[in-house]
Amino acid sequence: MLPPMLKIAALALAAAGAVAAQSRDGDEPLRDWGRVHKLRPDQQLVIRPFKGMGDKVLATYISSDATRIVVRLKNDQELEISKDRIRSVIRRKRMRNAVLAGAGAGFAVMALWTTAFPDFAQPFAALLFGGVGAGIGAATGGLVRYIGHNMIVYRAAKPSRRRSGVS
Repeated sequence: MLPPMLKIAALALAAAGAVAAQSRDGDEPLRDWGRVHKLRPDQQLVIRPFKGMGDKVLATYISSDATRIVVRLKNDQELEISKDRIRSVIRRKRMRNAVLAGAGAGFAVMALWTTAFPDFAQPFAALLFGGVGAGIGAATGGLVRYIGHNMIVYRAAKPSRRRSGVS
């Protein structure tokens, strides 16, 4: 039988894994260019072109229509990018402190939880279990940051490979 602390850690990791699995929907909704129109101005984007069609662009969204997207670069230059050159449009979120918040919350919960058990109500045990909780919380915060940091708004269908040869 597992100790209660390990059960809680296993449950937390299983819940984080379930969230990660549900966050990856099918690709069909991502191929809808209409999702790009729903972006708000001044949202941070990463625009990735197809191979051989330019470099990745980090920019701020301005507007879009059926055939292109208009973004502002860091030097305040506006850039129009044709839809047929874009492999994906990704919205960036700022989640700088997710790992630190997870570590702090994990430490606090596990350290305070030791006071509920008389066998563990010692400062060294609180520190030890708090450290374990901080590690679990940091891992969960890292997972939350990885999942929530970037959201794919649009992903183009893979271009079909043309076979050359004699038929």
